Amino acid sequence: MKRIIQILTITAAITVNSGSGMAAGVKRASDATPDIKVTNAVATRNGELITVSMNICLDSLKVNRNREIVLRPALATENDTLRLDPVTVYGSTRWNQMRRTGYKAGADQEISVRSGSKSLREPLQYNVHIPYSPELEGAELIMLINGYGCCNHYIDRAQAGPFASLQSPREKTFDMGEPVWITPDMATLAARKKNTKNRELTGSAFIDFPVNKTEIYPLYRNNRDELARIRKTLDVVITDPDVKVEKISIKGYASPEGSYTGNERLASGRTEALRAYLRDYYRLPDSVFHTDHEAEDWEGLRRAVDTLDIASRHEILNIIDSGLDPDAKDAAIKTRYPNEYATLLRDIYPALRHSDYRIDYLVRDYEGAAVIEAVMNRDASKLSPEEFRIASAAHEPGSPEFIAINALCLSYYPDDPVANYNMAVSALRQKDPEAAAKRLAKVPDGPEKRWALGKLEELRESLGSTKPTDK
Repeated sequence: MKRIIQILTITAAITVNSGSGMAAGVKRASDATPDIKVTNAVATRNGELITVSMNICLDSLKVNRNREIVLRPALATENDTLRLDPVTVYGSTRWNQMRRTGYKAGADQEISVRSGSKSLREPLQYNVHIPYSPELEGAELIMLINGYGCCNHYIDRAQAGPFASLQSPREKTFDMGEPVWITPDMATLAARKKNTKNRELTGSAFIDFPVNKTEIYPLYRNNRDELARIRKTLDVVITDPDVKVEKISIKGYASPEGSYTGNERLASGRTEALRAYLRDYYRLPDSVFHTDHEAEDWEGLRRAVDTLDIASRHEILNIIDSGLDPDAKDAAIKTRYPNEYATLLRDIYPALRHSDYRIDYLVRDYEGAAVIEAVMNRDASKLSPEEFRIASAAHEPGSPEFIAINALCLSYYPDDPVANYNMAVSALRQKDPEAAAKRLAKVPDGPEKRWALGKLEELRESLGSTKPTDK
């Protein structure tokens, strides 16, 4: 049979993994090979996939109308050849037959083109993805070329390449090096301020009073339990020898029903009654107390009504927000919405008769790592950031104890820059870039932070992260 495929040379201008140019060799079964050029051929591994891509220039290829040429890229190893999706170039008659019958010389997944078509004036961009297998490591990317004639008779074959070789990218490793920790000496603890551990304790008291009375009756209704609850809260501070109470503030409220004048007297008198009770029970001087009162707790009423599922809720809220005087507001709600008013009296008003209190106190300073760690084990809330650092100084920087103390410090002082920095370094050691970045965001600029940011960038690169490092 007369060969139709012209005798030409296969050339390839490609960039291989090493970055150098390399001309593709040709192994032929005969002297007949098509005029094809391959450029930009690469075979790369991306995780569990292999990507094979190249530009195949077919603009100079002329195929007889009754012939087709099948170009099949392949990954070849010493033991096997993995054939990839083919590109078939059809002559005009064979093209029409293929379109009519659906038969494809290179299999169903082929890329089909017609010889001499305008689309071939530009390089054909070939790109396939296949699963990675370790057996393909180092495989060479080649091109298997087969020519077919009339009635699919095999005419000729050739092999071009290699164009590239498959090499998995080297895993980037993260070298932490010697960690740079911030220790108490670096934090200049000698200059720390004394007596700066101001604290406060707040609560609300709901004491029952007989109608129009301002005296506290410890056995009246639920007062025994309520007074015990108040004392239990205050005992934590007032009886602690490490604490100095500086001020106790009490503000009493009455509910809005009744006259404003009467409620003014009740709120003031009941506030004074609670002050006297606490003063006498704990034997505190009058100078430590600061009292205030509000005749009617309309703000508390509004918050409560806003959460209720009752008829005329919006109308009642409008009355509360109006410019009416307190007695007029109470009368308007009572007369216009008697059913809802009864609900308020039963479910809401009792909680509006309350006294809010706040204790301002000062915790003493502690000296020495042993004393501080003892306090830390009893009640770490008494410690300052500087005291946490003194405790950490008793342990090797980066040790489990050192890390645990810094982590505990952050549970009380989440914005502390030193503890945040040390926990960022700990996160870098654990290869946790997100935790490290979160901690470093709370650290002011300085040589230690710049070192940590550099390590964070290296860690992200080793993990393949593209998220920019926060400066």
